[in-house]
Amino acid sequence: MSLTLPRVPRSEYLSSHVKVIRHMAKAYHGFQQRFGEAFIMRLVNRNVIVTTSADHARHILVRNQRNYVKDFPTKVVGGIIGNGILTSDGEYWLRQRRLVQPAFHKHQLQNLSRLMVAETQDFVDMIRRKLEPQEVFSLMVHLTLNVVSRSLFSTGIDEKGLKTVEQSVDSLMELAMARIRNPIQEMIFKLNGKMKHFNQCQQDLDDLIYGIIDTRKAEGVGNNDILDMLLTSKDADTGAELTREQLKDELLVLFLAGHETSANALTWIMLLLEKHPEVQEKMRSEIEEVLGDEEIGFAHLPRLTYIKQVIDEGLRLYPSAWIIGRDAVEADNMEGIDIEAGQQVSVFIYGLHRNPAYWDDPEKFDPDRFSPENSKERPSHAYLPFGGGPRLCIGHQFAVFEMQIALALILREFNFERTDSSLVPSEAAITLRPNAPLKMKFIPR
Repeated sequence: MSLTLPRVPRSEYLSSHVKVIRHMAKAYHGFQQRFGEAFIMRLVNRNVIVTTSADHARHILVRNQRNYVKDFPTKVVGGIIGNGILTSDGEYWLRQRRLVQPAFHKHQLQNLSRLMVAETQDFVDMIRRKLEPQEVFSLMVHLTLNVVSRSLFSTGIDEKGLKTVEQSVDSLMELAMARIRNPIQEMIFKLNGKMKHFNQCQQDLDDLIYGIIDTRKAEGVGNNDILDMLLTSKDADTGAELTREQLKDELLVLFLAGHETSANALTWIMLLLEKHPEVQEKMRSEIEEVLGDEEIGFAHLPRLTYIKQVIDEGLRLYPSAWIIGRDAVEADNMEGIDIEAGQQVSVFIYGLHRNPAYWDDPEKFDPDRFSPENSKERPSHAYLPFGGGPRLCIGHQFAVFEMQIALALILREFNFERTDSSLVPSEAAITLRPNAPLKMKFIPR
């Protein structure tokens, strides 16, 4: 017997259309609270199953993951940033994943952690020289862009190049969301000339990455960075190397995903910490105990367990990847729910992380919920900040190490406080990012 899911009434959706478009995560969460942990809603011209069930997530991402491919929104993003491991499917994805994976092995992350520390220390020094109130998201974008650029290309990218990346990414994500939310808007972009701007942004990014690849090929490897790893990586079965275009696609994905998601997460965590000085003090006690007067290094990271819990809790409340969408290749039955071939199913991560079936007092910021004893009984797929199954984010350990280092050095050096108390809403675009300035004053300790 097949289970029947509740449907969001068309009248409810239309009355909330502006809210759904502008504040998608909040709107979906409202539907979750009204219609249950799984429901059907009409988006553009498709019925979409939206679920916040850990069992459903496990079914789609692990148990029968071969039957589910990337959905329309992901393909839209792929059309903009290329056919890398974030957006590709099937055998091509598997081949690419195997070629890219060695760049994130433990020994490589150990090497990259030294670059992370150096860039973060430069970042801390920059804040110390400029103590007036600063906008936190912009700061974190500055930090993560530098970290990821040095990790991918050890020589880094100059300020002009980083500014090109930052501005181009914002513009291209605007284009992606327009194509996903309202295809008519793309026609408007063509008429008002804005599409030329988007095309130029895409060309600028491609030119930047191709230029770095061509320079490195001419100079030869020997920099011990991710680009070196990708240039020397070969398919175990065929011996094939990544083509120039494949290199560009993978580097672009790592560049964009590697800085945007971490900058979002660090911004939200800073906001949460500013509201919870008692958590800051526990973090500082751990920093003092683990580091003492030493410079932070790779060996310290596994011992910064409470900082890791803070990161986990921040990502629970504000997951950068706030939703995962899949299309069914063939008909399926998902834990009693009949799925037709072609059906779009979205695992609503933001709602999953607030599902009271798995989280007590889910809106509360409580890093202790990720202590070993409190995590024992929780279903593994109730927490998916980096996705799950074979397509678990390839850079998830990189991101966690980057955030541990950043938070340890910032809290070691500064107290911080907001300069205003206005609400900072979230914008559920491609990632979950702040939609208003978050200004803070950093006070040397």
